[in-house]
Amino acid sequence: MADLHIYNSLTRKKEPFVPLVPGRVTIYLCGLTVYDDWHLGHALQAILFDTFRRYLKSRGLAVVFVNNFTDVDDKIINRAAREGVSHGTIADRYVKSYLEDLPTLNILPADHQPRATEHIPQMIEMIGRLIDRGHAYASCGNVLFDVTTWPGYGQLSGQDPDANRAADDPALPGGSRRHPADFTLWKAAKPSEPSWESPWGPGRPGWHIECSAMAAQYLGTPFDIHGGGLDLVFPHHENERAQSEAAIGKPFARYWMHNGLLKVRGGDKMSKSLGNTLGVRRLLERYSANTLRHFVLSSHYRSPGEFDFKLLDDSAKALDRLANLVERVQAYQHRPGPAAGAAEAAAPLLEAAGRARRRFDECLADDFNTAGAMGALFELAGDANRTLQEWEKEPTSTARASALSAVGSAIGQSMELLGFFPLATEAARPTLAGPLVELLIEVRAEARKRKDFAQSDRIRKRLAELGVELKDGAEGTRYTIKAKEGEG
Repeated sequence: MADLHIYNSLTRKKEPFVPLVPGRVTIYLCGLTVYDDWHLGHALQAILFDTFRRYLKSRGLAVVFVNNFTDVDDKIINRAAREGVSHGTIADRYVKSYLEDLPTLNILPADHQPRATEHIPQMIEMIGRLIDRGHAYASCGNVLFDVTTWPGYGQLSGQDPDANRAADDPALPGGSRRHPADFTLWKAAKPSEPSWESPWGPGRPGWHIECSAMAAQYLGTPFDIHGGGLDLVFPHHENERAQSEAAIGKPFARYWMHNGLLKVRGGDKMSKSLGNTLGVRRLLERYSANTLRHFVLSSHYRSPGEFDFKLLDDSAKALDRLANLVERVQAYQHRPGPAAGAAEAAAPLLEAAGRARRRFDECLADDFNTAGAMGALFELAGDANRTLQEWEKEPTSTARASALSAVGSAIGQSMELLGFFPLATEAARPTLAGPLVELLIEVRAEARKRKDFAQSDRIRKRLAELGVELKDGAEGTRYTIKAKEGEG
């Protein structure tokens, strides 16, 4: 197995990955701010780090993975005000939605999924320690971090604090900051907003201190890997690193990993605030979980990806070709034989399967190069297809069956390691699947209005038998399409 190297954003180079504790890897990934449904940009990060975890586990490492929820924030508060509900109601809704979707995408749940509001005491304690150490100060009911007291500020992002002005709370009273780049640790309470008691008066934590406290709570410090999107390098991760190391007096995270952002045409990142997102559930009406995963893993995680429906269509076609090969391999292995002299002819394909496995591991060990790893599998598939075209004209043999078994195992086991559902469950979905399901949902809704609950239940039951799960909620009926039991 090749030695693992990871690109460290802090040092700006690939480094050998050596866990702090032999055999155990600790990872903290900045999670969702839960004020709306999650979108493909969020799914990209979730799929990437799910794949990284799976690979680390395949190397015999125990992985402790923490993925938080920011459940109090201006966007959450604003949405709650618009809907006339509490911020907790909004957060609960979208946390639940996200967690329900993870199995559909074959994403492993995190070992710990902390919510910010459940860790206010830890945040207050860390802020108090920063004040005691001279790295923070109270001002008008707020508490701010003094960037001039931390010499390492700017090392992660390359940003000069003297050239930046903090943007985390532009509404702070004039003169509140000692330095324009000082950022908020504790925000003084505002009317009609959620708040908690603290030594500095009622208020709520700043965004950056939330992750510092939760990471330290569940992983201790230092921990191995801190992950997030490239857009979090500054200010979030720069501030998080500064306040954490100032508070604890030692390194916070040993490796910083940042994934590239998904772009839409025109170069903008996919973002709720820009109104250019594609909801995960909507995409799953048209594409399978395997297709979304293939789309994500077809690029290197540090490279920015550009969204195009054609790329998703290409991923679906590529997986169909791979599934078709697996079916042909299985069919050939059950053909009558033997064929004379087949052992020598089978050797090249057997060698190709071994090369593909080695190349697959080498790519993943080289900074999680999933695109290269999948390339090795598709190259093997090409070799197998060309060989099968000749072999299918003749009877099979034990040697040929063994070579094809090696191909099937190499592809199947490698795709499973990457987090794909079994390839046999990857069927091309008719483009009418989504509209037809929506039509049946409308028919069911009309039946419910007529109080024809028998008809409503029949539609739900029949769709469930076809792998379509309906979920009724305050905002209407949603659905997910899942692989049926027994497939694969």
